[in-house]
Amino acid sequence: MALFNVKNRRKKYNTIYDYLEGFMSNLKRILVIYVVLVVVVFINRELVFDDILLAPKNPEFISNRTFCELGESTGIPDLCINPVNYQLYNFELSGQFSLHFMVSFIVALILIFPYIIWEIKRFVTRVFGVEAGKKLGGAVLISSGLMIVGAAFSYFIIVPLTINFLYFYEVSAGVENYISIRSYIGMVTTLVLIVGFTFQLPLLAHILGKMGFLTRSFLKKYRRHALVIVAIVAAIITPPDVFSQILVTIPLYGLYEVSILVLRKQKSNI
Repeated sequence: MALFNVKNRRKKYNTIYDYLEGFMSNLKRILVIYVVLVVVVFINRELVFDDILLAPKNPEFISNRTFCELGESTGIPDLCINPVNYQLYNFELSGQFSLHFMVSFIVALILIFPYIIWEIKRFVTRVFGVEAGKKLGGAVLISSGLMIVGAAFSYFIIVPLTINFLYFYEVSAGVENYISIRSYIGMVTTLVLIVGFTFQLPLLAHILGKMGFLTRSFLKKYRRHALVIVAIVAAIITPPDVFSQILVTIPLYGLYEVSILVLRKQKSNI
């Protein structure tokens, strides 16, 4: 338990060795918890794969059912996405085993991310003082909240729509899709992470604005360009109906407008 005894390790840093010793203490705790999480995720295989990662492709997934019910009530059948529970394939002898390991490490890394930031906050507090730790803690809280909202939006909206688009897209009627499990998992995790980081845009705008690299006038100048880009992306990944396109366009473009509002509050950009 000495590894987690924080009180015994609070001391004044005077030399580079003191900094390194304090940093290594934080790193050891992170590594121990990370290994434990990897094991926990690896053991809970059905929960991770069947109930989470593979769920968006199933017709009974909450988003797919909602879109189909909405399509029936509005008379727009194209709104019904992922109506078929298609089969995924593994093409390598050790493919599923290695994929299981890889996903365990990735999911554990996502789960431990808040704890990593908390350890960094503790280290910053020791080195630079309580005030610096509080500022970092506030930024971390905002960043984590934006990441969670972005990941949830991607998982429940972007991922099902993208699966529907890519699976039923064809260059010729003579070409049949056989989707590998590795390709599917890679797409789901990539989309969730990319959209999650995209939701960091307001915080990034705030930081760049404070540093003098970004201004409100710049974002306002290219406001129409941003709207066109977001609308094009939404049109590509969604069914050919206005409702689903708006459903994707509004939140993504809303981030751009929020970034402008964030910069408006900074005196250097007024």
